[in-house]
Amino acid sequence: MTLQEKIEKAFAHRKMPIHAVDPDYVKMYPGDSDIEDALTFNGKNWREITRDHWIKYNCAFGFLSDDAFGYYLPSLLVIPLVHPLNHMDMAIDRVVHALDRTPPVTPEDFPFECRLAGLTYDEYETIKEWLLFMSENYPDLAWGAAKGGPGDLYGRAFDTIAVLQNG
Repeated sequence: MTLQEKIEKAFAHRKMPIHAVDPDYVKMYPGDSDIEDALTFNGKNWREITRDHWIKYNCAFGFLSDDAFGYYLPSLLVIPLVHPLNHMDMAIDRVVHALDRTPPVTPEDFPFECRLAGLTYDEYETIKEWLLFMSENYPDLAWGAAKGGPGDLYGRAFDTIAVLQNG
């Protein structure tokens, strides 16, 4: 099974969210351009979200609701598998850097609104495999990433997933 197939299978149970952004949040910040970016995801199947969409609306990453984040995360994971990267797209970069925590890491250590803390075992396993793929295929695309080994950006991200998975 390919990594793309594993991603699709691991996240297959997720349902399209009714709202990409919490409606109360939209009311609190009407017209905010970052929220408007996230609203472009409303009603879209995650498979419809292309690299171009993420490039154009990369600020959406931080404003998606928890349900929407879990639902649309596979679209980010698949991008580097199907489109070779010349540079780290901002949204993909945000995923990796959100996971980059200096040890020791605890589940409470995440300013990421704990959106990654609610994933399933299979989703975590798939993200770990994705991080390995990224470290092997794109070792120099992220800031400060070493070519491999413990302590590099991808290694810390991998360790963070392990803490969340067991947390």
